[in-house]
Amino acid sequence: MKKIFNNSVFTFILGVILTTTITSVLAFSIFSNDVGFTPTDNSWKKEDGSSIENVSDALDSLYKINNGYTDEELKKILDITGDKVDINDVLTTNFMSKISSNKAAAKKMMDSTYFRNKVNVTLLNALKTALVPTLSNNTNVIYSTEYSSNWAGWKAFIEASESWCNVNGKTTNQYIGYKFNTNVNVRITKFLNGGPQSYQAKTVRLQASNDNSTWVDASDNYTLANTNSTVYLFNTKLDESYQYWRVFIVNIYSSSYVEIGGLQFYGV
Repeated sequence: MKKIFNNSVFTFILGVILTTTITSVLAFSIFSNDVGFTPTDNSWKKEDGSSIENVSDALDSLYKINNGYTDEELKKILDITGDKVDINDVLTTNFMSKISSNKAAAKKMMDSTYFRNKVNVTLLNALKTALVPTLSNNTNVIYSTEYSSNWAGWKAFIEASESWCNVNGKTTNQYIGYKFNTNVNVRITKFLNGGPQSYQAKTVRLQASNDNSTWVDASDNYTLANTNSTVYLFNTKLDESYQYWRVFIVNIYSSSYVEIGGLQFYGV
């Protein structure tokens, strides 16, 4: 029989196989040490060898070990599994409810780029981080002006087809917000830009204060679409708690009014 491989070729191939195996083992070992479980080719495995059925369970295990995760850690979890894991497997109401009792973990989730890219009110409500209670009057509501009692400040916080509206002709430097009984750390703000009359804000930003006088920016300016739409403002500048939070309206599209509805502050 004709000799196909000589000793040097065989040695080379064996070396490649051993190097690849050792590298893979080390990679899984490093990953396992970081987050407490190891992904295999076919399934997730805990360090004790027991199976993890899905990425939500895997992340749940991570929370128990590290009390949260960074964007880098989450990206590692998603990337290492390749096409087998989608961010939508993580961003579920079931998984949100698992971590809702851990405020530190909930905050890290709200600050995650992955969460913010997919944010919606269902996920936010599942996290149980809404800070403004159900309102029926202007107690604790702060606002620049209001058109009438039918368009009162507190109606900005109603999800139904009502809204707050400012007075005619005030086209710049308007605001709507809330005074909390204790200091809170708002991470995400949601509202409907426009209302029954479709008067939209054009440029807005999130602000915070401890005296309702001196305000600090919690976000850069957002330029919004000239259409009724749900808007999410992300706190990108502050990581402290304040008593007053507001949506500051730099300018509006109309020459008369602005309407805001469905407003809610989410945080810890």
